[in-house]
Amino acid sequence: MKKVLIVMVFCLLCATATAAAATIAEDFAYKGVALGDSYEKMIKILGEPLYDKQLLSQGAMVTYYTYKDKLQIGVAVKNNSVVDIQIKSDRYEARDGVKLGATPYKLAKVYGKVKRTFINGETYYIYTSEKNRQNRLMLQAEPTDRYLLSIRITSLPITDAEIDARLEDELGNKNDLNTIYMGEKDIDTSRVQTNE
Repeated sequence: MKKVLIVMVFCLLCATATAAAATIAEDFAYKGVALGDSYEKMIKILGEPLYDKQLLSQGAMVTYYTYKDKLQIGVAVKNNSVVDIQIKSDRYEARDGVKLGATPYKLAKVYGKVKRTFINGETYYIYTSEKNRQNRLMLQAEPTDRYLLSIRITSLPITDAEIDARLEDELGNKNDLNTIYMGEKDIDTSRVQTNE
């Protein structure tokens, strides 16, 4: 009887510990740079990036700033705010000692248990912010052993339906992808010859 009681108490404690694990605001930021922060705040905290590139990422025009230690931060061109943080450094340590190589057990203990999600052939554990459902913590896992490969904090859409909705919002009724790529930029056509 005593053994049964001890096992039941142990199981209850384990279940409570996993259920209590959840994401917090700190999980949706990198060293003080959070989703929604301005470009200026990012530069103030992290300094000047090594280089940048601008591309259409999941339905939004984003400028990605690359820092040392395999860090990329995406800033939306539309409103100049941080929308994507990609961390691939084995030196970075997230909350409660989570770093690349962490086991699924460690991830569940810190963030809570979620089902694996497969996106473009990659395996992820995806956690959603309670304060802003668009903000997600995406933990990419190795497909077989499921240890942590990379950390992504994003407010960009991740499913095809979300991307389509974002594109529709960005384009409005124009249905012209060039609108997103070019924005308000003009093309210099002064050197183009005409057939006159």
